[in-house]
Amino acid sequence: MGGTIERRVHPSPRPAIPDPVFVPDAVLTGFQRGVWDSHFVQYLSCCLPYPHTPKQMDSVVRDYRLGGVRLDSGDAMAGSVVFPFIDAAGRVRSMQVVKYDPMTNKRQGFDWAHKMELRRPHPAQWAKEFQAYQTAGGKVIPCLFGAHLIGETTQTVVICEAPKTAIYMALRMPIDGVTYAATASMGNLTVDRLRDCIGKSVVLCPDLSPDGQAFQRWSARAEELRRELGIVVNVDETLARMAPPDQRSRGWDYADFLFDFNWMNHAKNR
Repeated sequence: MGGTIERRVHPSPRPAIPDPVFVPDAVLTGFQRGVWDSHFVQYLSCCLPYPHTPKQMDSVVRDYRLGGVRLDSGDAMAGSVVFPFIDAAGRVRSMQVVKYDPMTNKRQGFDWAHKMELRRPHPAQWAKEFQAYQTAGGKVIPCLFGAHLIGETTQTVVICEAPKTAIYMALRMPIDGVTYAATASMGNLTVDRLRDCIGKSVVLCPDLSPDGQAFQRWSARAEELRRELGIVVNVDETLARMAPPDQRSRGWDYADFLFDFNWMNHAKNR
């Protein structure tokens, strides 16, 4: 009769995942009208050592559905490029707004389309709902940049960190059957974001870092992706092997290495 009474410990319920809020297509369409005002697109068209042709730029702008903030908008982000994150179902999940220096193409400013809308005197309802979704724990970036381009003809998905780098690689190193995508940050390489890559081969291209942390983290994550998704994942070692210390300390990526790449010779040799 004197036995101890066991108490069951009930685990805390997991917080409910909020329903996603999508950016209306009309909002992206509005930004697409300003894409040629963006310093980023202008730079790729005229300021690189080997600038790209109007046909090439039209193609990459159309494929990735890039947008821009018009120069006459009066906004502090005027001249920025808009990178939309579009899922496999074609829904716009969020839009990253990045301002680049028109002379160097280095990043000057960063924002989100929904936050820009919220700063207006009378913000649209979608932006209010998006902010509530984010506050409730919803992911602003639930998919890869370029996820909507991963289709039946895609054999390999090359994933880098920055959308800028994915665009550089798509322009400067086009390869049949390869789709270039981006996570938008080192920590965004997750199983959930890569489910669209099931059935494809994946090549990870982490940025350089002074201590090699980026390469090590993505190499460890590659093991998880192989195990959880059953896909072939390789981590590109090219930059880690060839880059000198000064480039490592500045966190170079393929966009930096492809700055003066002669894509004309690449195209001739294909």
